[in-house]
Amino acid sequence: MSKENPRKLSDILNGQSHEELARLFDETEAAPDFAPVPTGNYEVDLVHGELYKSQKGTAGYTLHLVVADGEFKGRKIWQTLWLSAAAIPYSKRDLKKFGIHSLSQCEQPVPRGIYCTISVVVHTEDDGSTRNNVTKIEEGGIRQDPTGDPDFGGPRTGLDTTGGAV
Repeated sequence: MSKENPRKLSDILNGQSHEELARLFDETEAAPDFAPVPTGNYEVDLVHGELYKSQKGTAGYTLHLVVADGEFKGRKIWQTLWLSAAAIPYSKRDLKKFGIHSLSQCEQPVPRGIYCTISVVVHTEDDGSTRNNVTKIEEGGIRQDPTGDPDFGGPRTGLDTTGGAV
C-alpha cells in the first residue's frame, strides 16, 4: 500500500511562484555525480572543521577543504585526522599547518581565509568505489579578507591607511 504525499507544492513555496520554480527546474541541468578529483596537488581553503567519532569510537577531526582555483575550483575534499594515541603526532603536525595548535581550537569555528596546498591520490575501495586520500599537506597561510578593507565598504580594522589609529 503506497502512502500519497499529502503536501502540495503550493504549501511549501513561501511566496515563490509555482511557474517560476517550474521554469527554473526545467531550465537547470542536473548536477554530475560526485567523483574524486584526479591525483595531483591542489591549493585548498579550509572552510569548516568538526570533531568526529568513527563507528568504532575513535575520535577525530574532519577538515572540510574546497579547491581554490583551476579546473576543479569549488570541489570539496574531506580529510579526517585521528585523535588516537598512535595518530596524534601526525594529526598535530597537520593541524598546525592550518593554524590549529590546541584541542580547544577544534571546538571553535575555523578562522576565515586559511589555505594550504595538498597532495591527493585516488583510492579504490574493495567494493570498487573511489575516494580521495590526502597524502601530504603543505603549510599555506591566511588569505587577506577583502571585506576588512575600508575601500570595499567592509568593517574597519582599527588602522587608517597611513598606519595611525582610527
